Amino acid sequence: MIPKYTLKEISKVAGGVLVGKDLPIEDVSIDSRQIKEGSLYVALKGNNFDGHNFIDEALYNGASAFVSEQEFNSLGSYIKVNDGYTFLYRLGQIQRNLFVGKSICITGSNGKTSTKEIISQILANISDTHATFGNQNNILGLSLTLLGLKENHNFLVTEIGTNQKGEIQELSSIVKPDLAIITNVAHAHVEKLGSLEDIALEKGDILNSLDHEGIGVLPRDSSFYNLWKQKLGNRKLVTFGMHKNSDLRISSISVDVIRSRTSFHISYLGKETFCSINAIGAHNALNACAALAAISLLNIDWDIALKAIEDVIFPPRRLTLMRGINDSILVDDSYNANPDSVKLALDEISKVGDFIKIFIAGEMRELGKNEKDYHQEVLKYAKDKVDEIWCVGTLWKDSCNMKAKRISFFNNNEELLDYATTRIDNNYLVLLKGSHSSLIDVIADGLKKN
Repeated sequence: MIPKYTLKEISKVAGGVLVGKDLPIEDVSIDSRQIKEGSLYVALKGNNFDGHNFIDEALYNGASAFVSEQEFNSLGSYIKVNDGYTFLYRLGQIQRNLFVGKSICITGSNGKTSTKEIISQILANISDTHATFGNQNNILGLSLTLLGLKENHNFLVTEIGTNQKGEIQELSSIVKPDLAIITNVAHAHVEKLGSLEDIALEKGDILNSLDHEGIGVLPRDSSFYNLWKQKLGNRKLVTFGMHKNSDLRISSISVDVIRSRTSFHISYLGKETFCSINAIGAHNALNACAALAAISLLNIDWDIALKAIEDVIFPPRRLTLMRGINDSILVDDSYNANPDSVKLALDEISKVGDFIKIFIAGEMRELGKNEKDYHQEVLKYAKDKVDEIWCVGTLWKDSCNMKAKRISFFNNNEELLDYATTRIDNNYLVLLKGSHSSLIDVIADGLKKN
């Protein structure tokens, strides 16, 4: 935290009433199992859990005090609050206001976490950098990220997501980015966000939080580029993409699925340079280009950045290559799915020869009233890209209007996994993709080589 607080100071700035004696606080945590000595445990209450049930455990593990929505008589010092989430939100805001380094924030339908990882890992090789852990890009995750800021940090790299209107505006106003990056727009969370244009407008709200010296980093290839450029106004703009007018232009993309490498050329300031990353897909090359566009604005040595990007470790379950049972090859893209990201994944594996290609398809969620149309559209697209399609979930079966022997339907993951283990051998390349809630990752883990 910046700086170290006492309970009295925390209750004053973040709201709440201190009960008991004042104590110094070293850290803040919402997980009773991962408490450090001298930490403040915040008991949060959700639909399926109640952190108040673990206050004793947190204190036993070393917490100095706790934050509670309930009143206690004999558990030591604590801060009584009306709402634990609001408390964390306010404390996170204060932490951000005390931070004096550069703030880089990323949003988009796809590629947020990968782009964040590329930027943060490159910067971490050069200076003290703090970043969003994993994909914790909602209000709670962002608050916890900001609470992890230290006095020595020079860079803050965050990602923000949304599944409802107004969320990007709220989150970016807390982050207060110096650099705001939009990766792309796709048909994701349309159930609550509306049309593709509505999603673009929502993502574009990140630009509202830039001050007059802030910089927008935008995808030049996007059909919404002009909309975002207008929203950016007179503030500085840097573009990336394959478009000939991109400030950082990417070309000659080459994907080696079996080696899990993607190579490309990037043109910047009139100079073209070869680059290679440890990931699969043209979209990951574009994520790398977006990251390098941001890096180019931070007075980082360009050659050092290009060298560092070759060794970046990409997030798991994003077209992650694994060896499967019976020496098959698995491409685990089970982190999440929308129609556009599924098509991108299918494009990549369709280019690989000498394998029987299987698409294990989990349902795509939060697609609204047209969800069946989206699933049908993906099935039509996939049938020309792979040899067989194995679908799990009623949405696929209800959406299919094709008579195709190469499409099989399964009622649940267990049924599909049992079938897959009898079929797959070293002649197979298997793509696994579905929304996170479809639990396709369970099938992926079940098909891994032990």
